[in-house]
Formats: sequence, structure tokens, C-alpha cells
Amino acid sequence: MQRVMNTLNRLFKCTLVLAAATVFVASSTIEAKDQTTYSDQEFEEALATGIDRTGSASVETDKGPVDIVAGAEEIEVGWKVMINGVWQVSSSSVQILTYPAVVVNHGDRMELVFYGQPVGYPLLEGIRHHKGMLKAEKAWKKKYKDVEVVVGSATEGGSRIMLSISYSYADGVSKNDIAERLKYMFGACHGILVWSEHARRDVEKDYVKGLTEKKLDYLTMAGLVYLFDDDLEDYFNDDLDDEEGNWFFTYEERPVYIANQGSRVVLNYHYDVPEEVAGANRQNVLDAAKKFVGKNEIKLASSREITWYDEEAEGSVWLTVTFELDGSFKGKDFKKAYFEYYEKYTGKLEKAIEKAIDKNS
Repeated sequence: MQRVMNTLNRLFKCTLVLAAATVFVASSTIEAKDQTTYSDQEFEEALATGIDRTGSASVETDKGPVDIVAGAEEIEVGWKVMINGVWQVSSSSVQILTYPAVVVNHGDRMELVFYGQPVGYPLLEGIRHHKGMLKAEKAWKKKYKDVEVVVGSATEGGSRIMLSISYSYADGVSKNDIAERLKYMFGACHGILVWSEHARRDVEKDYVKGLTEKKLDYLTMAGLVYLFDDDLEDYFNDDLDDEEGNWFFTYEERPVYIANQGSRVVLNYHYDVPEEVAGANRQNVLDAAKKFVGKNEIKLASSREITWYDEEAEGSVWLTVTFELDGSFKGKDFKKAYFEYYEKYTGKLEKAIEKAIDKNS
């Protein structure tokens, strides 16, 4: 099992979207034999048939049928089978996610391990125990009593729903038995992708609602992103499973610095003063910015300070705003304060600085 999971972890480091792969073609007709062991060559024939039969169970969409299996290829421990998760988004749009399953023939049994798409650690357990996921899991376990199905959660390489399925040949099975069970397993992998997405919508909605109504005393990075809900995740290169960290990006043409320290969030803003403002005039610009900040409070902020980013260079005016998450305000209030800061406050500060620059140029 560990070797299979290690292989999956390596696979997840690659780009996993509709990759081209070689699909097996059955080399012979499957015979009804009650064997208790299968060579890799014999198993490959059953695998090819299972993939072929899965094609007949493709998902119908308004854009046409989409195969559950996108392709397969032999790898070190067995076979990598690319699974499509498919669902209709609208009458004109279809969503497809593609991730690999690893299938291994152990001679006397077979094993499939599948990690679904990243779902975000705060949502993981909610998705795992969502009513839709539990209903699907019950159906998978009921389908074949001779197949062992384990659905769990994994944080290796990101937070995901994991599916592990094993099938023993000990009682004697045919290639047809193996092919049919593989078809069913691939369908379950498809279900992990689809149900994770459907469940995520409900779980994320409840999670965000909880954050907005909760009095904040701590925020993880994911919590901050979900709370602000302004497509911030597009800017973050770091894993949102991280508890704390520092980030920089441009928001509405203004620089954004966020230092999330868990119980404290620090926001920074800078404005570069042009070189033609020289000598004492540069101090006049900073003084004007200090005057503005002194007169204009920032809602919920525990402190605000404006300085030179570099005291020696005096190149940029630097505003530091600290929010102490001490349980005195709710998430929705913090979200409102954040947007007022970046959409209104920094814009007004920018105008005050530009006015001072014009006066001192």
C-alpha cells in the first residue's frame, strides 16, 4: 500500500489534466476460468477489457459523451489509469477533472488507490462526511460483497478524498470477474471527483457562513481567503493548508501585503515617491501622509503607522495596519473593514500623497 501511495504522490507532482495516454487493447478473448492467481500479462488483458467496458458507461452531457477513463499506461508498480470526473455545469458548459488512479496486480489479488482533487483542508472532513459522499460510499460498498472499499481523507500532497479498493482472487475468479470489478472501481473513482465537487459547494458555503458570524480570535490562511471571498486564491502561490504566512500581490492596481500571524493580521501599503521630489521636500510628503493617517482612523484596526519603507533611502511611504483578532469583532465585520481599507482608505491616502508630491516637486 505504501509503495502505491508513494507512486501516487509522485504522479500528483505532474500536471494532471487530460494528459494523453496509451489505452490498452485486449490481446485475447477473456475466458471463464476460476483462477486464484494471475500473472501481469493475464491481468493486463482483464484491465484492457475493464477499460473498454467503462467506455460503454461514458457520461452523457450536452456536449456529447465523455469517457470515465481518459487513458492508461504501465508504470513501475502496475498501471496508471487516468480518470475523468464529469458533470454538467450549465446547458452549455461541462466541467471535466482528470486525476490518476494506480492499479496493482499482486498475483493473488488486485488493488486500486485513487486520490481525488485538492479540496482545501478546512473543508476536507465536511466533504468526507457530506450526505452525498456517504450515500455514494454506501452504494460502492453494496455493489460487490467480495470487494473491500475504503474511503478516507488524505493530506499527503494536499487535502483530498482517498479511495482504496482491493479484490482477492482466493476464492477463484475469472478475467471477466476482474474486468467487471475494474469497471465498477473506475466508476467509483469518477464518483469521488464528482461528489467532492458537489459536496465542496455546500461545505464551503457553511464554512464561510460560520466564519462571517464567528467572533475572530484566529484565522488560518485558508480561513482568510474564504472569508474575504474575492478570488484571493488566484494570487497565492503557497499551500492554503498553511496556518500562517506572508503574501504580496496587486489588488485593483494597488500593492497588497498580507502578513497572517494567526491571531493577528497585518496589512501593508506603499507608495513610491518619485526622485524629482528631493531633500526636505521628501519629508514634507511623508508628513502629509502622516497627517492624513492621523486624522483618518481605520475601522477595527488596533494600530496604524506610516513611515519610510527604508529610512535611509526614503524611497517609499509605508503604511502598516494591524488587526488584533481578539474576539471583539465578527468575520463579516473584518471582511468589511478589509475592503474599506483597500478600496477606499488607500485610495484616499494615495490622493493625499500625490497632492503632496505635486506641491513639493
